[in-house]
Amino acid sequence: MKSKDNCGAILTLAILTFLFILTVPCWAAEKKDDIWDEDKPQRPGQELVLTEKAIERMMDRLAEADPKRAQGLARLRKEKPKEFEVELRKAMREHLGRKMREHVQKGRRKGPPGEDVRGRMRKRDPLEIWGGSLRKQLEHEEYIKWLEKNYPSCASELDKIREKNPQLYRRKLALSLEKYGRIFKVSKENPALAEVLKQDLQLKDSRNELLKKISAANDGEKQALVGELEQILSSRFDLIVKRKELEYDRLSKKLQQLEEKVNASRTKIEKWKEADFKTESVKARLKTLVSETEQFKWD
Repeated sequence: MKSKDNCGAILTLAILTFLFILTVPCWAAEKKDDIWDEDKPQRPGQELVLTEKAIERMMDRLAEADPKRAQGLARLRKEKPKEFEVELRKAMREHLGRKMREHVQKGRRKGPPGEDVRGRMRKRDPLEIWGGSLRKQLEHEEYIKWLEKNYPSCASELDKIREKNPQLYRRKLALSLEKYGRIFKVSKENPALAEVLKQDLQLKDSRNELLKKISAANDGEKQALVGELEQILSSRFDLIVKRKELEYDRLSKKLQQLEEKVNASRTKIEKWKEADFKTESVKARLKTLVSETEQFKWD
């Protein structure tokens, strides 16, 4: 039973890892000087930007699994960075695909006759599959409740497949986290910022729909659609500025708190440096230690 659970958990972890390391929010790679850097529309098949941390993690994995290919990618990274990202994604897909197939085959060999690992996973509770610890399960339920309040159509779609098709549920859940996860996390710490992110996401969706219409429109229709797009971009500009202000305020408060802690620590250290304080502290500690050794021990 333990081997079955391990196989299912490993397969699930591989799937979630695959989704996580190949796509990261483009706001994480935001440039300093271009307010529109994060406004690049996400078209079908277009991949998001990789962070340096994600690249290093992927290269480490490939170095263990396929050292020769990892060396070739390292050279390509220096010579042709854009081609390197494409090849790195391809290599990681192949690597994770092999790992998942190996675990599936392993589960089939060890499972009861007529039952493979996918069949066993379908019978398991999707909550258990999503996260093994109680904390993870509580986070999952908290996220679902948040979806029900803020994006009810998405929550309803997930609810319909949660028990019937756990595998599909996990995939849909991962996609929803990719789209709404940041807003959910921010909502617990900064509701005002979360509201700005919600409005901005809605404008992004409208922008993407307009771009599709513009690409298929004739010259007569295109002018009106471009006018609508300009209005959306104007609204997005205001939201981006507002979001920057809120993030700046949050960082300023954190900086102020850190400065207060630093000042308190500095004051404490300066007091500790005083000779009289050291003498009194050493004597008090000595007295405590000696009294502890002289106490009667019953056991």
